[in-house]
Amino acid sequence: MLFAGLCAAFVVALAGCGAATAPPNGALVFAASCGGCHSLGGENSRRGQGGDLLPYHMSEADMIGFVRQMPAPRWLSDAEVRAVAEYVLARQAGARAPG
Repeated sequence: MLFAGLCAAFVVALAGCGAATAPPNGALVFAASCGGCHSLGGENSRRGQGGDLLPYHMSEADMIGFVRQMPAPRWLSDAEVRAVAEYVLARQAGARAPG
């Protein structure tokens, strides 16, 4: 009986393993980790350094490299780096779209 209970607990514990997690939200990661030095609204950032990223034109690979080299307050995971890069590129594309 004890063995069956332990097995059931083990199976329940493993049920959560491998469960897909939602990808990081690029806007939230940018606000928390990049927004202190950079902006994306055509205005200067809060601290002045870094500046506005809206006018830059980078490829996705260049943007990922740019995000990776920034001194964020904490280390960003690969998924967070990609999410921030995609968010910035989408905001830049939206700013360039005729409209």
